[in-house]
Amino acid sequence: MWSQKGLLSTLNTFGINYHITEDRGERGNLVVDLADGKFLILTPETVKERLIVNGLLLNKLKYPIKDLDAPEEIRRHIADTYGTRNVGLLNDTTANMIDPVSKELLQFENYPTNLPGLLAGPAVDMLLNQEVDSLSDLRIYRTRMSEIILRILYKQLSRAHNSKNF
Repeated sequence: MWSQKGLLSTLNTFGINYHITEDRGERGNLVVDLADGKFLILTPETVKERLIVNGLLLNKLKYPIKDLDAPEEIRRHIADTYGTRNVGLLNDTTANMIDPVSKELLQFENYPTNLPGLLAGPAVDMLLNQEVDSLSDLRIYRTRMSEIILRILYKQLSRAHNSKNF
């Protein structure tokens, strides 16, 4: 989320409490160093907020942050930690994760149709609040009947074309 929207926008989207202070010793679950000698103190209250902040706890930032709402700040960390190619892959994944059929289904259900929107809202809420579906429940699988029929038709036409009786 940070790499797409910026840190403050992400914190505001998730409703995570934060404040900027000059005292590093101030209480909070996470302290982030800022470039101007100040500190960003995060104080998540709910389980959802703590899980999101945990991502920042696991990935210790090597550099102080200059601009709290610039996606480029985390991209530098991603490039240093995981390689420069992963920044592009992350952007490509965000742009192309949702295929046209899934996008239509999301629109039909009144869900966001982009990855950051899904992650900020329904995906996290479903993960935390809904019962886990049984893998044997056929309702969780999307049947692509037209794709299956077209594949069978293509296969039969290919066989007929390759046989000498055509």
